Amino acid sequence: MRYKFKIFLLILGGLVVCSSWAGNAILAQEESTRSSQENYLRQEVEAIVRDAQESSLENELEVKRAFCGNLKSRDLEANTLVVEINGTDKTITYDDDTVFLSISRDKVEADDLELGSFVIAMGYANRLSLESLDAKRVVIQETPVPIARQSFFGEIDDISGEEKVFVLVPKKGKEVLEVIADEATIKKRGDEDVKKIQFSDITKEDKVVLVGEKDKNDSRIKAVLIYILSSEK
Repeated sequence: MRYKFKIFLLILGGLVVCSSWAGNAILAQEESTRSSQENYLRQEVEAIVRDAQESSLENELEVKRAFCGNLKSRDLEANTLVVEINGTDKTITYDDDTVFLSISRDKVEADDLELGSFVIAMGYANRLSLESLDAKRVVIQETPVPIARQSFFGEIDDISGEEKVFVLVPKKGKEVLEVIADEATIKKRGDEDVKKIQFSDITKEDKVVLVGEKDKNDSRIKAVLIYILSSEK
Protein backbone atom coordinates (compact mmCIF):
# COMPACT_ATOMS: atom_id res chain seq x y z
CA MET A 1 0.00 0.00 0.00
CA ARG A 2 2.82 2.32 0.93
CA TYR A 3 4.53 1.50 -2.38
CA LYS A 4 1.42 2.48 -4.38
CA PHE A 5 1.18 5.78 -2.51
CA LYS A 6 4.77 6.64 -3.45
CA ILE A 7 4.02 5.93 -7.11
CA PHE A 8 0.96 8.19 -6.87
CA LEU A 9 3.08 11.02 -5.47
CA LEU A 10 5.68 10.62 -8.24
CA ILE A 11 2.95 10.76 -10.94
CA LEU A 12 1.37 13.83 -9.31
CA GLY A 13 4.72 15.57 -9.14
CA GLY A 14 5.34 14.82 -12.78
CA LEU A 15 2.01 16.29 -13.74
CA VAL A 16 2.75 19.47 -11.79
CA VAL A 17 6.14 19.86 -13.50
CA CYS A 18 4.63 19.27 -16.95
CA SER A 19 1.87 21.76 -16.20
CA SER A 20 4.46 24.33 -15.12
CA TRP A 21 6.49 23.77 -18.30
CA ALA A 22 3.36 24.04 -20.46
CA GLY A 23 2.33 27.24 -18.68
CA ASN A 24 5.74 28.76 -19.16
CA ALA A 25 5.70 27.78 -22.84
CA ILE A 26 2.29 29.39 -23.33
CA LEU A 27 3.39 32.57 -21.53
CA ALA A 28 6.55 32.72 -23.62
CA GLN A 29 4.52 32.29 -26.80
CA GLU A 30 2.07 35.02 -25.72
CA GLU A 31 4.93 37.38 -24.87
CA SER A 32 6.56 36.65 -28.22
CA THR A 33 3.28 37.34 -30.05
CA ARG A 34 2.73 40.55 -28.07
CA SER A 35 6.32 41.65 -28.77
CA SER A 36 5.88 41.02 -32.51
CA GLN A 37 2.66 43.02 -32.55
CA GLU A 38 4.30 45.88 -30.68
CA ASN A 39 7.23 45.88 -33.11
CA TYR A 40 4.84 45.90 -36.08
CA LEU A 41 2.79 48.78 -34.63
CA ARG A 42 5.97 50.73 -33.83
CA GLN A 43 7.23 50.29 -37.39
CA GLU A 44 3.87 51.42 -38.78
CA VAL A 45 3.85 54.55 -36.59
CA GLU A 46 7.46 55.35 -37.53
CA ALA A 47 6.58 55.01 -41.22
CA ILE A 48 3.58 57.33 -40.85
CA VAL A 49 5.66 59.93 -38.98
CA ARG A 50 8.45 59.68 -41.56
CA ASP A 51 6.02 60.15 -44.47
CA ALA A 52 4.44 63.14 -42.73
CA GLN A 53 7.85 64.74 -42.14
CA GLU A 54 8.91 64.17 -45.75
CA SER A 55 5.60 65.60 -47.02
CA SER A 56 5.95 68.63 -44.73
CA LEU A 57 9.53 69.19 -45.88
CA GLU A 58 8.49 68.91 -49.53
CA ASN A 59 5.73 71.49 -48.98
CA GLU A 60 8.16 73.85 -47.26
CA LEU A 61 10.60 73.58 -50.17
CA GLU A 62 7.92 74.27 -52.79
CA VAL A 63 7.46 77.96 -53.61
CA LYS A 64 5.40 79.87 -56.16
CA ARG A 65 7.43 81.24 -59.06
CA ALA A 66 7.00 82.72 -62.53
CA PHE A 67 9.44 82.49 -65.43
CA CYS A 68 9.26 85.21 -68.11
CA GLY A 69 11.36 84.94 -71.22
CA ASN A 70 11.67 83.98 -74.87
CA LEU A 71 11.06 80.35 -75.79
CA LYS A 72 14.39 78.87 -76.82
CA SER A 73 13.51 75.20 -77.32
CA ARG A 74 10.84 72.62 -76.54
CA ASP A 75 10.63 68.86 -76.16
CA LEU A 76 7.07 67.63 -76.71
CA GLU A 77 7.94 64.07 -75.73
CA ALA A 78 9.54 65.06 -72.42
CA ASN A 79 6.95 67.81 -71.81
CA THR A 80 9.61 70.48 -71.26
CA LEU A 81 10.21 74.02 -72.48
CA VAL A 82 13.39 76.04 -72.22
CA VAL A 83 13.19 79.82 -71.95
CA GLU A 84 16.03 82.30 -71.92
CA ILE A 85 15.92 84.85 -69.09
CA ASN A 86 18.68 87.47 -68.97
CA GLY A 87 21.04 85.14 -70.80
CA THR A 88 20.27 82.14 -68.56
CA ASP A 89 18.34 79.05 -69.65
CA LYS A 90 15.43 77.99 -67.41
CA THR A 91 13.50 74.73 -67.76
CA ILE A 92 9.71 74.54 -67.60
CA THR A 93 7.93 71.20 -67.19
CA TYR A 94 4.23 70.75 -67.86
CA ASP A 95 1.59 68.04 -67.81
CA ASP A 96 -1.97 67.43 -69.01
CA ASP A 97 -3.35 69.82 -66.38
CA THR A 98 -1.19 72.76 -67.49
CA VAL A 99 -3.21 75.52 -69.19
CA PHE A 100 -1.73 77.26 -72.25
CA LEU A 101 -3.18 80.62 -73.35
CA SER A 102 -2.45 82.61 -76.51
CA ILE A 103 -2.07 86.40 -76.78
CA SER A 104 -5.82 86.62 -77.35
CA ARG A 105 -6.36 84.44 -74.22
CA ASP A 106 -7.62 81.47 -76.21
CA LYS A 107 -6.63 78.00 -75.01
CA VAL A 108 -3.88 76.43 -77.11
CA GLU A 109 -1.62 73.39 -76.96
CA ALA A 110 2.06 73.18 -76.16
CA ASP A 111 2.90 72.36 -79.78
CA ASP A 112 1.28 75.67 -80.83
CA LEU A 113 4.08 77.62 -79.14
CA GLU A 114 6.51 79.16 -81.61
CA LEU A 115 10.22 79.40 -80.87
CA GLY A 116 11.11 82.95 -79.95
CA SER A 117 7.69 83.65 -78.44
CA PHE A 118 7.68 85.55 -75.16
CA VAL A 119 6.01 83.40 -72.51
CA ILE A 120 5.06 83.83 -68.87
CA ALA A 121 5.00 80.49 -67.02
CA MET A 122 3.46 80.36 -63.55
CA GLY A 123 3.79 77.43 -61.18
CA TYR A 124 5.95 75.97 -58.44
CA ALA A 125 9.70 75.61 -58.02
CA ASN A 126 11.87 73.89 -55.44
CA ARG A 127 13.84 76.25 -53.20
CA LEU A 128 16.90 74.07 -53.71
CA SER A 129 16.62 74.15 -57.51
CA LEU A 130 15.20 77.41 -58.83
CA GLU A 131 16.39 76.68 -62.36
CA SER A 132 13.26 74.66 -63.16
CA LEU A 133 9.53 75.21 -62.78
CA ASP A 134 6.49 72.93 -62.70
CA ALA A 135 4.06 75.04 -64.73
CA LYS A 136 0.35 75.28 -63.99
CA ARG A 137 -0.29 78.07 -66.49
CA VAL A 138 1.65 79.33 -69.51
CA VAL A 139 0.64 82.58 -71.22
CA ILE A 140 2.01 83.85 -74.53
CA GLN A 141 2.68 87.61 -74.56
CA GLU A 142 4.03 90.13 -77.00
CA THR A 143 7.74 90.58 -76.56
CA PRO A 144 8.17 93.67 -74.35
CA VAL A 145 10.03 96.58 -75.89
CA PRO A 146 13.08 97.55 -73.83
CA ILE A 147 12.69 100.94 -72.19
CA ALA A 148 15.55 103.23 -73.14
CA ARG A 149 16.07 106.27 -70.95
CA GLN A 150 17.77 109.27 -72.46
CA SER A 151 19.18 112.48 -71.08
CA PHE A 152 18.27 115.94 -72.42
CA PHE A 153 19.73 119.39 -71.84
CA GLY A 154 17.93 122.62 -72.60
CA GLU A 155 15.89 125.53 -71.39
CA ILE A 156 12.34 125.59 -70.05
CA ASP A 157 10.08 127.64 -72.30
CA ASP A 158 6.44 127.31 -71.27
CA ILE A 159 4.98 125.83 -68.08
CA SER A 160 1.44 124.50 -67.75
CA GLY A 161 -0.65 126.01 -65.00
CA GLU A 162 -2.92 122.93 -64.74
CA GLU A 163 -0.64 119.92 -65.12
CA LYS A 164 2.92 119.06 -64.30
CA VAL A 165 4.00 119.65 -67.88
CA PHE A 166 6.45 122.08 -69.46
CA VAL A 167 8.04 122.72 -72.84
CA LEU A 168 11.77 122.12 -73.21
CA VAL A 169 13.87 123.78 -75.90
CA PRO A 170 16.90 121.53 -76.36
CA LYS A 171 20.35 123.08 -76.55
CA LYS A 172 21.01 121.02 -79.67
CA GLY A 173 18.41 120.36 -82.31
CA LYS A 174 15.29 122.22 -83.32
CA GLU A 175 12.70 119.79 -81.96
CA VAL A 176 10.71 121.28 -79.09
CA LEU A 177 9.84 118.66 -76.47
CA GLU A 178 6.90 118.35 -74.14
CA VAL A 179 8.03 117.10 -70.72
CA ILE A 180 5.62 115.22 -68.45
CA ALA A 181 6.84 115.53 -64.85
CA ASP A 182 4.05 113.74 -62.92
CA GLU A 183 6.38 111.20 -61.36
CA ALA A 184 9.69 113.02 -61.73
CA THR A 185 12.08 113.85 -58.92
CA ILE A 186 13.09 117.51 -59.23
CA LYS A 187 16.35 118.79 -57.78
CA LYS A 188 18.03 122.16 -57.86
CA ARG A 189 21.64 123.12 -57.40
CA GLY A 190 22.17 125.82 -54.82
CA ASP A 191 25.22 127.73 -53.68
CA GLU A 192 26.36 125.01 -51.29
CA ASP A 193 24.30 121.90 -51.95
CA VAL A 194 21.60 120.22 -54.03
CA LYS A 195 18.08 120.16 -52.66
CA LYS A 196 14.80 118.63 -53.71
CA ILE A 197 12.12 121.09 -54.87
CA GLN A 198 8.52 121.05 -56.06
CA PHE A 199 7.22 121.43 -59.61
CA SER A 200 5.82 124.85 -58.65
CA ASP A 201 9.39 126.04 -57.92
CA ILE A 202 10.58 125.77 -61.51
CA THR A 203 10.38 128.86 -63.75
CA LYS A 204 10.61 129.78 -67.39
CA GLU A 205 14.14 129.99 -68.80
CA ASP A 206 15.55 127.61 -66.18
CA LYS A 207 18.46 125.60 -67.58
CA VAL A 208 17.86 121.93 -66.92
CA VAL A 209 19.22 118.47 -67.48
CA LEU A 210 16.60 115.75 -67.36
CA VAL A 211 16.43 111.98 -67.72
CA GLY A 212 13.36 110.35 -69.20
CA GLU A 213 11.75 107.99 -71.65
CA LYS A 214 11.01 109.30 -75.13
CA ASP A 215 8.97 107.58 -77.78
CA LYS A 216 10.74 107.75 -81.14
CA ASN A 217 7.50 108.62 -82.86
CA ASP A 218 6.51 111.30 -80.38
CA SER A 219 7.92 114.56 -79.02
CA ARG A 220 6.85 113.85 -75.46
CA ILE A 221 9.20 112.83 -72.66
CA LYS A 222 8.15 111.12 -69.47
CA ALA A 223 10.71 112.50 -67.03
CA VAL A 224 12.03 110.55 -64.07
CA LEU A 225 14.66 113.09 -62.94
CA ILE A 226 14.86 116.83 -63.54
CA TYR A 227 18.00 118.69 -62.44
CA ILE A 228 17.88 122.50 -62.53
CA LEU A 229 21.33 123.93 -63.21
CA SER A 230 20.48 127.63 -63.04
CA SER A 231 17.40 129.74 -62.51
CA GLU A 232 16.27 133.24 -63.39
CA LYS A 233 14.94 133.68 -59.82
